[in-house]
Amino acid sequence: MFPAGTLAIGSCAGLRTFEPRCMSRRGTFATSACAVAGLLAIAGCGTSFDRERQRVLYEVQQGQYPTAKARVNDLYDCHQAGEPRKPGKSAESSASLPDKHLLLWRMERGLIANLAGDLAEADVLLDQAADLVDVRRTESLAAETGTFLLNDTLRAYAGRGYEHIQVDYYRILNQLLEAQKDLGLTGASASAAPPSADSANSHYEHAMVRARRMTLEQLKETEDAAASHRYHDDPFARFLAGAVCWALPPGERRDTDQQFAQVMFKRSLEAYEAEATALAHDEHFHYEVTRRPQLVERLFLRHALSYDPQDFEHQAERYHLSADRHAALAPGHGMLLVLDHVGYVVRPQVLSIGFGTFAPPLNDSDRRQGATSSTFRIGALGFWAKGPGSDVVGAWVVPLPDEIMRHMTPGGMAVMGLEMPVHEHEHTHSSPARVVITSITPTDAMVPADAELEVVSDLDAYARATLKDEQPRLLAKTITRAVGKQIAVAQGAIQAKKASGGGAQGNLVGLAVNLLGSAAATFSEQADTRAWTTLPDHIEAALVDVPVGTYSLSLDTRYGTVPLGQVTIPAGQLVVVPARTFPERVPEPHD
Repeated sequence: MFPAGTLAIGSCAGLRTFEPRCMSRRGTFATSACAVAGLLAIAGCGTSFDRERQRVLYEVQQGQYPTAKARVNDLYDCHQAGEPRKPGKSAESSASLPDKHLLLWRMERGLIANLAGDLAEADVLLDQAADLVDVRRTESLAAETGTFLLNDTLRAYAGRGYEHIQVDYYRILNQLLEAQKDLGLTGASASAAPPSADSANSHYEHAMVRARRMTLEQLKETEDAAASHRYHDDPFARFLAGAVCWALPPGERRDTDQQFAQVMFKRSLEAYEAEATALAHDEHFHYEVTRRPQLVERLFLRHALSYDPQDFEHQAERYHLSADRHAALAPGHGMLLVLDHVGYVVRPQVLSIGFGTFAPPLNDSDRRQGATSSTFRIGALGFWAKGPGSDVVGAWVVPLPDEIMRHMTPGGMAVMGLEMPVHEHEHTHSSPARVVITSITPTDAMVPADAELEVVSDLDAYARATLKDEQPRLLAKTITRAVGKQIAVAQGAIQAKKASGGGAQGNLVGLAVNLLGSAAATFSEQADTRAWTTLPDHIEAALVDVPVGTYSLSLDTRYGTVPLGQVTIPAGQLVVVPARTFPERVPEPHD
């Protein structure tokens, strides 16, 4: 049985030369058929990779972080000294860090460490990931050229633009959290005496350095490399970079920090408008940030009024905002920035493609997995596609040279098929959460009312837009490579036929070589579905002015209450409180 993504094409006329009395010929064909079936059966074993990724997501949601870390080690064949190679195994005495999946392993492990509260480990892994991003950017051109000859899955993972920015986003967030813990603002020591102001200042400085790197280097390089891709900036990452200035204690803010924040808030407002124009009207996904978030506009006005009050009216007019001088932070107040990182970003899955004008039918298992089937054409050739979100093929415009089109069915009978990475259709989103603020220390000031969060970053849309923009190029490259392999196989079959003396015996040998070779070529074509899958689907946020004091926080969500612990708010300073919630329970995968 042929697995999805393969199709037997060509002529079977050669079978008419078989003679019942010729057992050796029948044996040769039977052996070839068994070998073909074996190769194709192996090709269907890729589902274990996706199942193991699903297990990681399930374990992270359940808070089973040690098991999730060990499973990521096994999934990407990387581990550090003193860690198990896979779940349930003993720790290894030495590290094994092969290059192929090293970036992806560092990103996944760094974010799991962040969620587990092990910020020191997260710092090391994400810092190493950031260094490797720089290396992979310079290697990408040579690697891209090489994949015209070899499958994409064989190359070292280089990451995508939105993933590169998220590496720095979490590096900044980690440093802010460590600084706040050192000052006793968040964590178990909230409201206690500051244990280490020097250590806190060091972390704040590191946060500012990473913010500058992300915006001045990474975002610029992402924009330069974007070409026709719609994702080339990240407005909320810019906003967080500017907010670092307000997270610094007031006495630690330099004029260069405030100037940097002013530029970042402006660029954030501009980027939100540009992204809404580029992403909000795609029929294949829903972009959730269709306008500039109110909290971004509010902090921009507050900073403009504080940094350059003489130019305040002009800046407000430039960005079509009301020049309200009440935007200033009231005396005796600080700010609370609550970040809710919701769910998981969409994971690429396999879309199987074959040559033909009729799409294969769907069974019940296909439908349960969200698979659909579609047909599309490139020039005079018809194709079918089967998998999640298969209707995306209707939006592809694929440039293919005419010479390639004439060689889509090389001589003899062949097994041909392709795979492409694709995203399943988007699920409905729950409404944003509310942050509930309860005062712990006595205060005469009015405690702010509960505040509703708003969506400030749609990572799911970034992932979908990035892959959708890449798909036509990927398909053209994959077909070019597949046809090249099939032509080489056909030539080998012709030579094998000649070497066997021609005639019926030669025809049979040529057919066997062509079947085996084309099946092996088809097996080698596997979709590259690697991605940073522990990222959130989207980020919700609320910015609340709070009187100086200590408070208990929780999130009121559609699926229950999520406690966030205690926080102490100093005067004139911003405190960041992140959370991770899961509106939909990740099912536990089974073999």
